[in-house]
Amino acid sequence: MATIDYLINGINAWKSSKTRFLTRLMTSDLIIDEIDSYQQDDLISIHKLCYLTGFYGKKLIISSATIPDVLISTLYNAYQTGYQRFAKFGDKADKIYVGLFSHHDRLNKIYTNNDSIDSKINQYIQELYHAIEAEPVKRKATMLDIGDYLHSGTETKTHPPEFYYKLIESMRECHQNNHTVIDGIKVSTGLVKFSNTVDCFEVARFLLNLSELEEKLQAVVKIECYHARHFPIKRAYVEQQLNKLLNRKNSKDFKNNKLVKASVEKAKCENYTNVILLVVSTTIIEIGRDFDFDWGIVEPASHWSIVQTAGRILRHREQYDKNNMVILSHSMKAVRKSEKVDCYYRYPGPEDHKNQDNYLSSDEKEQNIKQLFDFDKLSEKIDSRVTLKNQDGITDSAIKRVENNQIQSLRDDKKILFSFNSYLEENAAEYLTTANSDEHPFRRSNIKESTYKQDEYGNWLKRDVKTY
Repeated sequence: MATIDYLINGINAWKSSKTRFLTRLMTSDLIIDEIDSYQQDDLISIHKLCYLTGFYGKKLIISSATIPDVLISTLYNAYQTGYQRFAKFGDKADKIYVGLFSHHDRLNKIYTNNDSIDSKINQYIQELYHAIEAEPVKRKATMLDIGDYLHSGTETKTHPPEFYYKLIESMRECHQNNHTVIDGIKVSTGLVKFSNTVDCFEVARFLLNLSELEEKLQAVVKIECYHARHFPIKRAYVEQQLNKLLNRKNSKDFKNNKLVKASVEKAKCENYTNVILLVVSTTIIEIGRDFDFDWGIVEPASHWSIVQTAGRILRHREQYDKNNMVILSHSMKAVRKSEKVDCYYRYPGPEDHKNQDNYLSSDEKEQNIKQLFDFDKLSEKIDSRVTLKNQDGITDSAIKRVENNQIQSLRDDKKILFSFNSYLEENAAEYLTTANSDEHPFRRSNIKESTYKQDEYGNWLKRDVKTY
């Protein structure tokens, strides 16, 4: 087992000593989970990783419930190019088996690279789209309008008090619509997810310090702030407790959970009829956790983010009654910032600081999710259909347009400086320097400068790049 950050050290090597990380690729098959959770610069590095996996003659598995068809195609092309060069180098047969699998067993297919893979991928995604469409509804979304609080942040107050109270009212409604009755007490587990830790922390702190919270909700309320900046030992403990609480595969386990039993007894003693077990979290909740919440309130970042978060609601159960997911009408950056900024849907989100085609226009920045997202589809049923199929230029919403442009640019990337395709073209300048890695650093950490070729004489120039 290894993290992708470990392997990327070999791809984006600043020193020759870092090439030792490539020995893992040379000697092992590669499995990458949740491939579409990465930013565009990260995807360029990951495509290089897939290329080298093929170049070393190893097997590759890509896993995601929401991967678009175009991304499948570009990852396959990267691997195929590497494997073709491996076959030539070793005088081996250039034959690749391509498997497409999902939870719908009847759709599973295996092809070879002699088939028209792009058309097979499109056909498979289309069949999967219709199969998911026929599944019963488990999650529907409503909108919580926070448009009155845009640009209301100050140096001392990140969010206005009115925002918090509106959030509390939404929590009350979600709890009343989605709960389990234990000994006459309504019990629910709720998720409030933000894109950035600052919002997660501030909201959790406000709720914890609000002395009249339980009285307002007429409930015993337990709150956990869960994010990636915990000390490792603290995070491990929090995840251990959440794993026990949010495992809903057996209803008896939930009712017998120590926290649930203690909260129910406390509610009886204090004459409350409700118990709310609340997790305030960040994007860490979207992948890698087998949690099952009753309801969720979510800040929008992208369609992918919304679908992945929805996957943590009724994850282990089939019943559905009323709307169980609320999406904030705007990004919290629009609330927190006292004035307009370039991008509200970036880090996380699909907006690309290097390509102005992937920006929302100035008019679109202030629009709510009903205007920016495919909200009609999300309000009917939240599932992976909204992320699976790229509409070939036909866009239903502004965010979908930006998401499509981001993925398409991996295939038609003439506007991207030091793109992945230019890396495949055996450009000696890119192979013998770190120019490609400088321009597209993985996770954009500790960035000081970026190198690129721009002037009319072909000189290599350097520019400063803002650290994000």
